[in-house]
Amino acid sequence: MKYELIFEIMPAGIFGVPQDNKTIIPSQQGEYYSDSFHKRNMKRVSYGTLSEYRSPSDAIEMSIHLGKSQATIKDNYISVVVEAESFDEAFQKVKNELDRFCQHLSLKQRRIITYKNVIIEDDTGKAYTVGGSIVGLSVTMYNLKNLRQNITEVEKYHTIIDERLQKALDYYEQALLLYEKRQQIAEISSRFYMQIIASVYINLAKAVSTVLGDKRIDKDHKFRYKRLGIDEEFYKVKVRQIHKLRNNYGVAHYSLDDNKIKEIEDKYGESIQTVVDIIIRYRDYLSQHESDNDPI
Repeated sequence: MKYELIFEIMPAGIFGVPQDNKTIIPSQQGEYYSDSFHKRNMKRVSYGTLSEYRSPSDAIEMSIHLGKSQATIKDNYISVVVEAESFDEAFQKVKNELDRFCQHLSLKQRRIITYKNVIIEDDTGKAYTVGGSIVGLSVTMYNLKNLRQNITEVEKYHTIIDERLQKALDYYEQALLLYEKRQQIAEISSRFYMQIIASVYINLAKAVSTVLGDKRIDKDHKFRYKRLGIDEEFYKVKVRQIHKLRNNYGVAHYSLDDNKIKEIEDKYGESIQTVVDIIIRYRDYLSQHESDNDPI
């Protein structure tokens, strides 16, 4: 069966067409001005350079070979027709080729080139939706009793000023930010979405090393966890798992195996809990040794 897949290439502005919150102008020398804003209330009072989109005669319209398939590019939309046994197979075939196309185009353009699926239809006119490309339900659950208890507990730690604790919290917070904002950064079906988890794990590993030590820097890294009351089994299983994921699964070093990225994705919840346990142990330790200098 034949399938037609249409993708939108981004950023749209490089094709000379509109792009959200961007002024689009041709690449040529000249003077360009930003909008003017009132100094006191910072409201716009005049426009600067306005967008100058491509003329109809200059529009990108060309055919290319995308692997074994023929593709047509019109402005920032690319249409590909492919033969496959199923729409999943069709999507994967085109996605693999389009990934490579965008990566090499990124090299030439000196900017990240991405895409998102717009349409998939078979030769009978039936339309398909790519799994994972649309977020159906996003939920925030609450437990007010638990929240009240948490607020009461956190209050007593407010006076603790410790550089190591603060740095560990910074790394932990950065990991959460990247994980929770992935859908705003990249399409769920894109390679970028899965790759962001690698950056998440780098920050989780840094949070752990900040508290428990790094063998390249801290001579006492093998004993520091014992001072916090962390048992050896927890250290060998939980802590070393985070370091293993960082070292061996395409996080600190490159990896050509996408299955490794999937594995660290699956272990995210467990890893977050490990980091939380370590930071809480250290925070409690600090509260008992507030008069010490670098008590750990």
